[in-house]
Amino acid sequence: MDMSTNISRPLAAGVVALAMTVAAAHEAAAHPHVFAKVRTQLIAKDGALVGLRHTWIFDQNWLENQLLEHDKDNDGKLTREELAPLEAESRQTLEMFRSFTLVRAGGNIIRVVGPRDVVVEYHGAVLGMSFTATLAKPVPLAGSEFLLETYDATYFSSFALDGPDAVRFTDPAPAGCAIQVGVPASPQQMNAHRMIKKQMGAEWNDAGGIPKSTSISCAKPAQNSGGEPIAIHQPASTR
Repeated sequence: MDMSTNISRPLAAGVVALAMTVAAAHEAAAHPHVFAKVRTQLIAKDGALVGLRHTWIFDQNWLENQLLEHDKDNDGKLTREELAPLEAESRQTLEMFRSFTLVRAGGNIIRVVGPRDVVVEYHGAVLGMSFTATLAKPVPLAGSEFLLETYDATYFSSFALDGPDAVRFTDPAPAGCAIQVGVPASPQQMNAHRMIKKQMGAEWNDAGGIPKSTSISCAKPAQNSGGEPIAIHQPASTR
């Protein structure tokens, strides 16, 4: 993914992020503290879903916090050396919170391991992070239905899908699979959202909107009269 055009501001949410942003907490008492837009590439191999490559897009306040925390020479930008501690902290947080990623197949949660290849980059006014989350075991695509969710159950951070094409397969996309971005979130995610919102009361920040998820459904290969599978062409709507 081209980080210069689909760039993100890095996330370190939960315990680690709270420590990193304590100096700015009095300026943003409302929950959530961090707002992120999400773009995801689905990684398929040998007819199975094996992982996801996330790029996260974060709000201006988070970028300013990182400049205050990591811009040691106060030149208003971040070098590779200044980004290194943030990259390490983000990796630890992703490990702690299982990459803030839930994959359900047929209603069953598929464990996510990692992260791998965590990269934080600075491009002018935008700071970005990409990483790969791997499924604990490959899940065959044919005949499967998946629900992909990226969220923080504590809602310290709020995630939103970055447009109708926010989730797609890496090229080439598997035949017979359709992606719907922005479907209703799972009951588990909605319950967490309602609970934290109720607890925060007047301090709740509604900028993140109602949580949404992504569904991926893949058809079974059609069978001809002799029982041989018939190739299913990739629908154009999946991109």
